[in-house]
Amino acid sequence: MLNKILEKPEAYRRNVAIFATFVAGVAVVSAWLLIAGYNVRQSTFALINTDNSTSEDFKNSLPSIRQNGDSVVTELAKQNMAASANTPGEKEKSLWDKFLGR
Repeated sequence: MLNKILEKPEAYRRNVAIFATFVAGVAVVSAWLLIAGYNVRQSTFALINTDNSTSEDFKNSLPSIRQNGDSVVTELAKQNMAASANTPGEKEKSLWDKFLGR
């Protein structure tokens, strides 16, 4: 079959190549769309069927946030600030010193 196509004029061979490329491209895009559609469907059903206990547990494990005027500070940040305030005699290190571990 390939030999018959190679015996034809160049314009015919070019048309056959364009048609074959188009068919292969449509097949690849169709397979991609089917797989993507299946994945979207599976993730949507997973979201619908998931109980909210996991998200509630995660939400409850987060530190609380309190807003004071213009800033928002978490409880964890407050604990870190209190711990750094309790270390006597340590001067404020630059970011470069902290990076180098000095």
